[in-house]
Formats: sequence, structure tokens, C-alpha cells
Amino acid sequence: MFTTVDNISSVRASLVVALLSTVLLLLWKTYYKFIQLGNRIPGIGVWNLAFGLMNQMPKDGPHVGLLGFLMNFVNSHEGEPCRIWLLNELCVILTKPKDIEVVLGNVKIFKKSGHYAMMKRLMGQGLFTADDFAVWRRHRKIITPTLHFNILKDFVPIFYKQATKLANKTKDKEQVNIFSAVGLCTLDSICNTAMGINIFAQDSDNNTFLQDFYSILKVWHTRMTNPWIMLDLMFNVSRYREIHDNAADRMKYFTNEILHLKRDKYGVNKSGVTVRSESRSTAFLDMMLTCWSEHGLSDTELKDEIITLILAGQETTATVNSFALIMLAYHQNIQLKVQEELDSIFEQWRENDCPSFEDLQKMNYLEMVIKETLRLFPALPIIGRALNEDLQVNNVTSPAGSTVGVFLYGTHRDPDLYPSPNDFNPDNFLPERQSKRSNYSFVPFGAGIRNCIGQKYAMVQMKTILSTLLRRYRVSPGSGSPPLDNLQLMITSSLKPKHKINLSFTPRR
Repeated sequence: MFTTVDNISSVRASLVVALLSTVLLLLWKTYYKFIQLGNRIPGIGVWNLAFGLMNQMPKDGPHVGLLGFLMNFVNSHEGEPCRIWLLNELCVILTKPKDIEVVLGNVKIFKKSGHYAMMKRLMGQGLFTADDFAVWRRHRKIITPTLHFNILKDFVPIFYKQATKLANKTKDKEQVNIFSAVGLCTLDSICNTAMGINIFAQDSDNNTFLQDFYSILKVWHTRMTNPWIMLDLMFNVSRYREIHDNAADRMKYFTNEILHLKRDKYGVNKSGVTVRSESRSTAFLDMMLTCWSEHGLSDTELKDEIITLILAGQETTATVNSFALIMLAYHQNIQLKVQEELDSIFEQWRENDCPSFEDLQKMNYLEMVIKETLRLFPALPIIGRALNEDLQVNNVTSPAGSTVGVFLYGTHRDPDLYPSPNDFNPDNFLPERQSKRSNYSFVPFGAGIRNCIGQKYAMVQMKTILSTLLRRYRVSPGSGSPPLDNLQLMITSSLKPKHKINLSFTPRR
């Protein structure tokens, strides 16, 4: 029998078909297992969510939008692991400390979920969004010394200077848009301490950098609540891409200008924001420039970390400072206790002095107030992780390729952990109460290998700003502010009130 060209072609075709069939069979088995394991976890099916997501997001009540949906969802499953099919993506939601520890306490679960990829357009491979472990570890090793306690001490006078400017702007005012005012103060603080540059954000209520950032937050929120726009294919042809990319380009340009102005020391950048270089060797950027040259890292990596630090440092602390002032305004008895503590630390002859680092360490009750604020109003209500291998959590298996969402907002309001969980009660953080709870029952800065590197910075900054304001003023709700029972919350990437809240600042003396 002779081998012909036709026979050879036929054999090759058969081999190709057999190979493709084998590959498809293996893929099907893998995906079938993925679906099978996912459907064993109680939750919402793909069709329910894809076509009914917007209808399932509450428009009224204490929690609205995505936040309300998640609260209703986890409560309906009594806090046990539950799943959501988001098109072809499986998301497993966790709220119990023992389940959270399995994820955040596992050094192998490093990579953040795919939802963070949309932030890479702005933050690149900065610490918050990096998915390459080697890159992340190298950057973290370089950045950690720049946030040492000895350096944070040098930042206190800068925080105080910006807090005093905020105090002067709010004096005798009955209608202060607190999120806007505090946002500008924290932006000045982070740019001054991190970059060694004063951008005078508080001198204008229309800061371009902050407006662009808020525009990007709105786009991120829209993508998270619309599964079809989460897909890059659909996002790239939508109007949201132009809004996002234009704002991101301006922010990147601004960051690049800061690098140039650090070298020029003084000037007006091309984006129109007046800046002045502050001659301090402890600024994050000064130290990072030295470290970067020593470690041979690129300008792109440096810029990614700069913009990550500005955004993470500004947004989180602005949110917590604002909510702390709102809670104190609505809880005058707690505000009085804070002020009594401050009066005991600052004698009358020191009432307008800058606090020392040691003064801040004595503010134990104020720290409890900040922690209680972080419990009720964590800036980032949910943390996402991607699984590279199957994970056993509380008698269910989350398959490789799925996403785990640690819904810490739900954890922080679990009645099994916090009696009367929706009430503002700083006594939740008395030492004897904290000792009875798991370390994973309170994780506003995350936990484990990817915990927030700036949490000590944040606490020093928040104590300085809040104590400066509360030493001078009695804070109360402004006219038109909603009753506390009607305070509505929503996720716009970070946690925010649905409606603008005004506060009144009355001099104490």
C-alpha cells in the first residue's frame, strides 16, 4: 500500500482534530468543575444578576446602591460564604473573621481581584494595584523605611499647619461642606509630606487634581455596578473611557510636573496649579529619589508609587476624618469627652500650640473615636483577592480562578461581634473589649501580607487634624443636614454619604 499526499493530509487533519478535541475536552472538564464547585455555594445565579442587578440595588434606606445590595445579600445568608456569578466570573463573599483569616492570613493569596485592573490605567504597578509579587516586594521594601515613626514625627507640624488653615476657613461658619473642606486639607497634607511640595489646594474650592480624581472614582463605581461596562471591550467604546482617560492624563501630567518642580524648587506648573517646594529631606519623594537611583528602578515605577501614595493617602484619610467629624457632630456627649481629654493634654497656655508626637500618643479616647469611625465607615468597604488554586473556606470550596470578596463593612456591623452594631460607640475599642475579638473582626487597613503600608501615617494625620479642630470648635450638624437615622451610605469606590452633609463650627471660647 502506497502513502499518498492525500493520505498524509488526511492523517494530519485527523491529528489536528484529535488535538483540538482533547484540548476542548480538558477545558470543558476544567470549566465544568469550576461551575460545579461554584454552584455548590449558595448565592445568586448569573442570569439573575446580569439582567436584574440594577433592580436589586436599594435606592432608599441606610445603605443604597451596591452597598445596600451587598448588605442585603450577606444578611440573607447569615454571614456565611455566598457567591455571585458576575457573567462568567465567580465571586465568593466572606464576612466572618474565621473565614477572612483563611484568605488574608494566607501569604500565597497575594494577587488582587480583576476589579483592581481598571485602576491600573491610573496607578500602574504601584503598591495598591501591583500583581507581580517580585515588583510589589521590591517596592514595599524601599517604601517601608520612608514611613518610619521617626519620619512621621517630622510630619506633625505640617499636618498641624494644614489643619490650622482648615480651622481658620471654618470659623463661625454654619454651612461647611465637610467632605469638600477636609478633602482639600488632606490633599495639601499628603502633597506636602509625601512630595515636599505645597500645592495650596485649600486656597481654592475648585482644585483640578481633586476634581479629576472624583471623576475617576465615579467611573470606577459605574463600572463596578454595571457588569457589561466592567468588560474592557465594552468600556473602551463607551463615553466613560474618554471621561476616565482625560482625567487620568491630567493627573499623570500633574505628577510629572511635581517631579520637575522638585528639581526646579519653585514655580507654577503648566497645569496652572501654584506650588512651592518645601526644603525638607524627610519628604517621601526626596527619600524615594535616592532609593530609586540606588536600586536602579525606572521613572515609570516611581511615578506609579507617587500617584498611588497621593490617591490612597488623600481619599482614605479624608473619608475617615469627615465621618469622624460627622459622628461627633451628631453625638455631642462623645464630642465633649474628646474635648475633655484634649483639655487635659493641652493646658490653657498651650491651647493653640502644635501638638508634639508625644501629645498624640496620649489621645487614647480620640483614637477610640477614630477606630469606631473606621469600623462603621471603612473607606474601602470590600477587599478582593484572586485565587490561583482551590481554597477550602468554611465547608465550601472556592475554585481556582474565582474571586474572593472580603466584605469588611459587613464584618464591622456583625451583631455577633459588636452589640448594637449600627450605633456609634467608641467603647467598642476599650482594651478589654478588643481582647475578646479576633484580629480579623476589625480590618479597616486590610490584614496579612498586603495590609496598608500607610496606616501609621494615617493615624498620626487624623489625630492631628481632628484634635486641632476640636480644640477650637464645637461641631454640630448644619441646617438642612439629614437626621442621623436618615444618613444614607453608598460605595463610590470608597464609602461616601449619598447626600452632601454640612457641619457648623462654633468657637469654644
